[in-house]
Amino acid sequence: MKIDQIPTFWKANTPARTNTFTTDGQNLYSYSLRVGLTSSSGKKTLIDYTGVDSVSSTTSRHINAAKPCSDIVLLPQDLVHFLEKDSNGHGL
Repeated sequence: MKIDQIPTFWKANTPARTNTFTTDGQNLYSYSLRVGLTSSSGKKTLIDYTGVDSVSSTTSRHINAAKPCSDIVLLPQDLVHFLEKDSNGHGL
């Protein structure tokens, strides 16, 4: 399986993996870092660890591959607010 295929499996709620990029269908991982999740309303939400928040060039590649399959793209600093809204059932 190729890295560019993993986001399509994530979008379809289907597990898939390469050595460095994995999805259980709900969450998306670059190495062991969760870079994507599925909200309570089913929206695929990507955490954009690129640019100033970059973890590694490989993780940036994973995130850029997943952007077209994402419903929402968040900066890491916005994640806490997003999770609070999701747990309260508002806005998602």
